[in-house]
Formats: sequence, structure tokens, C-alpha cells
Amino acid sequence: MSNTIFSVKYLSQILDEVIRGSLFHNIYLRGEIQSKNVKGKYTYLTLIDSEDDGNVQASMTVLVSEYSRVQSKEYDVGDTVLLKGSLAYYKQRGTVSFWADYLIIDGEGKELVRLKKLKEKLEKEGLFAHEHKKELPLYPKCVGVITSSSGAAIQDVKSTLKKRYPVKIKVFSAIVQGLEASKSLYKELNNAMNDEEVDVILITRGGGSKADLAPFNDEKVARLIYSSKIPVISAVGHQIDTSITDLVADKTAITPTDAANLISFSLTELAERRFNAKNELKTLLKYNYENKLQQFHNYVLQLENLSPSTRINNLKSKLQQYEENLKQGLSNTLKEKRVLFDKNKDELNLLFKNILNSKNNQIQQYKIILDGLSPQKILEQGYAFVTRDKTTITSSKKTKKDDELLIHFKDGEVKVKVR
Repeated sequence: MSNTIFSVKYLSQILDEVIRGSLFHNIYLRGEIQSKNVKGKYTYLTLIDSEDDGNVQASMTVLVSEYSRVQSKEYDVGDTVLLKGSLAYYKQRGTVSFWADYLIIDGEGKELVRLKKLKEKLEKEGLFAHEHKKELPLYPKCVGVITSSSGAAIQDVKSTLKKRYPVKIKVFSAIVQGLEASKSLYKELNNAMNDEEVDVILITRGGGSKADLAPFNDEKVARLIYSSKIPVISAVGHQIDTSITDLVADKTAITPTDAANLISFSLTELAERRFNAKNELKTLLKYNYENKLQQFHNYVLQLENLSPSTRINNLKSKLQQYEENLKQGLSNTLKEKRVLFDKNKDELNLLFKNILNSKNNQIQQYKIILDGLSPQKILEQGYAFVTRDKTTITSSKKTKKDDELLIHFKDGEVKVKVR
């Protein structure tokens, strides 16, 4: 049997019969989605088993039709899925695939989990921090482009830069997908960083699937970009998913063309900038001229103010002003004092008049009181008083026989003698 020679057709028939057997019908398959491609009624998946370090152990193509029972339409690259279906062998191509009748999402795949952990780790270390981003040179002289030399990306970059701004382009040809891509990108990136002519680096590729992004999620490549003294632009051509090179690079573009636009100004833009700069310069010169002219006039005025004749005239003017102020002040003071004097005079006259009236009233009151106490008034009431030798006698005991007394009445006096 070991010497038996099989034809390709015969061996294909045997494989077809074995695979079509009941052993490979209605079996379950678990794997991580590495790529997803929708074509018409069918979705083509590449499922892999991978180690924790990301190395692929095995892969298989899976077909999911519109008639398959799918638990969720949101399954995508990086998800682990559980499928139920059958193996199919294509004799014309000599390939084996898996037809899925049923699909459910069975969690995140190891590769997706590994990528998330790596992003969290690098972010925690500060590799994505904005303060570490470098500015691009305004007018670069040489651009180092790390990409496939035969891909469409380099052609887009060259044609865009040729139209916009004449700049030297150095291509560092690298493998941009597949197992060797990470090592190749690292090597060419290192070469570009050590090239003395290069003053800005562009790492780019055209569009592709999520699986094609794997080399741009490599930790060594990310750390090398972070350590670069030359500004790095990342444009991996994948708008939906952000690669680690996008996060760590100084600038990010969606496409190679957008990256070329970031690197350079167009000649039209340069002409416009030149025109604007010229106008700004004219405005600045005019402003400076007017400012200096005003300063000159100010200095002339200051010199005139410092001359002896000007100072003497200023002192004379001040002296005259002081004299006028003094005269005016004295005049105003005299007027104020006169007004105050007249006011006080009127107040004093009124005060004296009031005092005089008050005293006259008091005198009249005292006069009435005195009149009431006057001896004459008492005599008019029928009373009389007796005197002896001009001394008033108030008691009969003070008289003796033969005393000569004088009795006083209201209308006269009568002499009497005591018996």
C-alpha cells in the first residue's frame, strides 16, 4: 500500500467522501474571527485558534449564508464564536471550509483581549499622552515613507506631494501585512529614524481588513515610534478602527493622501500665505512708523518743556495764576465775612431788642409790685404812720408824756403832743 500511487482526482474523491460522511455533519466549531468579508448572500469568516502571545496555531474558512441562524448580527473581528454546521470539500480548489447553520457570539477572542490590555498598558505608561506629541516641521525637506514599495499608498503620497509641494521622498520598503510585517516595520522605522536627511516620517498602508491591522498594533513598533526624535505620522487606511500606531504617533491621518496633505502646503496655499504675510508686514511697518513718529513728536514736546525760556514762562504763568487765585480768594473771603457780619449784626440787633423788651417787661412787673408795697398807697387806704424826730413809732409803748409826735396822712401831716 505504501508504494501505491494516487492520482489527484482519486485522492480528492476520497477526501470528499470522508468529509461528506456523517462524522463531519452537525458538528460544533469554536474559534476567534480573524477576518470578515461580506459578498452578496454570504459572509466569509476566517477563524483561528491563537496562543496567549498572539501566535496563530490554525485557521479555517467559514461560510455563513443569509439562511443561517445567527444570534446577533453584531459579530465582528476579534469575537469568539460558536458555530454548528458541516465541513465541505471543494474538489476544484482542493480546499476545506465550514458551512455554518447556526452562530452565536461566545465572548471576546484572545487576540482582542490581548490588544485591549496592550492599549491600556501603553496608555497608562503615557505613550498616548498629548504632551508627548511633537509638532510637524512647517517646510519639511525630506519625508521618510515606510510602506510597501509596490502598494497604492506610496503612489498616492508621491502624486499628492508632487501637486502640492516639492519635497524629497525616501521610501523605506516594508512588509505591511502578514507574519513578518511587524519585524519589517520595526526595521524600516529604525532605518528612517537614523537617516540624517529625514525630518518627518510617514508610516502608512492602503485599506484592509481588521486582521491587516495586526502589524500596526505591535508593542515594539509602538515603543519605537514613541522614542523617535523625528515627528511620526500614522495613516494605516482604516477609518473605523484605531491602531496603536495611530494612538502613539504625533499626527494621525485616515488615508495616505490625507497624510501627504498634513506634511505639506500646496503651492496655492504658499502663495496665499506669502500674500497675507506681505500685507501683515505692510500693516506692521505702517503701525511702527506712525508709532515712532508719535514718539518723536512727544520727545520734541518734552525738550521744549525742558528749555529755560519755557520753564520761565511756565513759572510766570503759574505765578500769575497764583496771584489771581490769591486775589480771588481774598475777595471771596471778604465777601463771605461781610455777609457773615451783616448776618451777625442783624442777629445781634434782634437779640438786643428782645433783651430790652424782656427787661422793660420785668421793670413794669417790678413797678407794679413796688406800687403795691408803696406807703403812699397804704395811706390812701385810710392808714397813717407816726414819727418822732424822723423815727417811725410802731408801738404806744415807745412814747411818753409830753412827746411831740408827727402823724402822717396821705394828704398832709399833723403835730400832736402826748398827755
